[in-house]
Amino acid sequence: MDKEKADYITSNAFNGIEYVNADFTKQTFSKHVHEGYTIGVIEQGAQRFFRSGANHIAGQDSIILVNADDVHTGESATTEGWRYKAIYPTPDLFEKISQDLLGSASLTPYFRDSVINDKKISSQLRLIFDQIENGASTLLIETLIYSTLLSLSSTYGKSVSLTKDSQTNRRKLSLAKAYLDEYPEHDVSLETLISQPCSLCEHYQI
Repeated sequence: MDKEKADYITSNAFNGIEYVNADFTKQTFSKHVHEGYTIGVIEQGAQRFFRSGANHIAGQDSIILVNADDVHTGESATTEGWRYKAIYPTPDLFEKISQDLLGSASLTPYFRDSVINDKKISSQLRLIFDQIENGASTLLIETLIYSTLLSLSSTYGKSVSLTKDSQTNRRKLSLAKAYLDEYPEHDVSLETLISQPCSLCEHYQI
């Protein structure tokens, strides 16, 4: 039985990151591009796709990496089709990670590999997908995405080095914890923890 189904969700995380849960048998995608990156996990079957001048096959449990504005295609590599889940982080989100963690360093990675096999990162991605589907808090989803994208970038993209003073980072972490203790009922985002004007921030003289 042909499935041909794709469920799209726009999470509140990072002002609307896109997520898809797709199950295809005969669906084919001609050459196209996305403004954001495509980072997905093959849950079942296998996908064949063109990217960076070559064809690739991603089997079950492998991770697909497509850079922003990369021309690519997509189709099944098996008669049974393929099922996958993916998120589409924008280059701006990678820049935000760069600004928050790396000072003036740049973090807009180019992923040379189109398919990778990394059990740790695939588990992290699946955890993100589960939390989005279950309607978890914005803060939890953003924190998981934040750490996963940083791991992907540092391992498979550009090499990066931390430049911010560790004492400053520890102070900011303490202030963030204090804010969460002060407002446990809020569905806060990472942006709120960084820049939200509040009486607590004034108390700590931010």
